[in-house]
Amino acid sequence: TLIASLARPLGSPPLGDMVGRGDTVALLFTDATRACPDHVILPLLVRELRRCGVGKRDILLVCARGMHRPSAVAERRLKLGPLFGGGYRVIDSEPLQRGRLARLGTTRRGVPVLVDRAAADADMIMSTGIVEPHQYAGYSGGAKTLAIGAAGQATIAATHGPRFIDAAGCFPGNLEGNPFQEVLWEIADRAGLRIFVNDVLDDRHRPQAAAAAAP
Repeated sequence: TLIASLARPLGSPPLGDMVGRGDTVALLFTDATRACPDHVILPLLVRELRRCGVGKRDILLVCARGMHRPSAVAERRLKLGPLFGGGYRVIDSEPLQRGRLARLGTTRRGVPVLVDRAAADADMIMSTGIVEPHQYAGYSGGAKTLAIGAAGQATIAATHGPRFIDAAGCFPGNLEGNPFQEVLWEIADRAGLRIFVNDVLDDRHRPQAAAAAAP
């Protein structure tokens, strides 16, 4: 179960050993274009964060929308489930607002690292996502919700340009030697992603498995 995986994340200490009272947490979730069952995952994550002592006002829910349009109220309601209207702070990432972006240098492959400041300034970043084939990344999930979903326009444009999408290793189902994946993880490391929770869905978009892991 998801709760059990948070107690024993892959490659990471338990959630309770990493966060506690007084810490701020940015919880990144996918936008309406993704079938991730955030309405199930987010309430469980928030419950566990509160159990670890994190205050309600110290939890920021960030819709990591990439270059997609801002989220509509009805979409937020579906994504947040019982958290909607519950007094939690909810914002969209803002890829075009320079004042909302933290500049974290440049990757080894020359990609500018711009990440939403609301996430970068938090003591801890967590994210949700789904694992499915992706045309460039091999598979979605992992670092992508942060590294692309909460990134600035310059970062998104660079990673989706010909230098990456035409690279030999960038194709569906491939992770080995995939430069797109390499950049995603480097961005996540610079920004400070601590735990990501990924779901695997069946062909009817029903959750089949979930796991929590560290980068």
